[in-house]
Amino acid sequence: MAQPPVPGHGADGQPGRGAGLPGGRDPRLAAFAEGSAGDACPPGARSGVLLDELSGPGRSCAGATDDELAGLLGRWAAHESWAVAAKLGVIRELLRRRALPGRQARRLPGGLPDAWDETVDHEVSAGLGISPQAAGRLACLAWTLEARIPRIGAALEAGIIDYVKAKAIAEETSVLDDEHVAAAEELILAAGLK
Repeated sequence: MAQPPVPGHGADGQPGRGAGLPGGRDPRLAAFAEGSAGDACPPGARSGVLLDELSGPGRSCAGATDDELAGLLGRWAAHESWAVAAKLGVIRELLRRRALPGRQARRLPGGLPDAWDETVDHEVSAGLGISPQAAGRLACLAWTLEARIPRIGAALEAGIIDYVKAKAIAEETSVLDDEHVAAAEELILAAGLK
């Protein structure tokens, strides 16, 4: 799926004219002032490159106004959420590959199994350098954001909410059955996630 253009980049995805002027203000910073195009710039690889360029060495954000600095900060937060969602997506693929025998036919949304081998906790633990217990909780969150509350998972990937909020929603809805969790997700989304 093609991403919308990133502010300051041409249709070809390359930095626009005037990008990174040595010793001067980068004109692309204006796109990150409140209400400008950068405010709604979707997180992703291309926008991450742009944020990195505009933040500059030592993340000094040379030439940025306070308003633009706040905009850059917000877009970095959205990028962080996008990266967490990507990590959880990779964990979901481990869950699919480690489905318990006999559970492959009982796939849930996203092709997820309803049970998986406990080795997933150790694989995630080794891959992320966290305890197996923390890895197990992360695997459950990855599963929940796809199998039970996928629209909350999509909001995380879009940078609308952060990891902490997604985790809190997953924990609060964990006691609900499938019918009630769908209704709760609808109420949460209707109320707004910001």
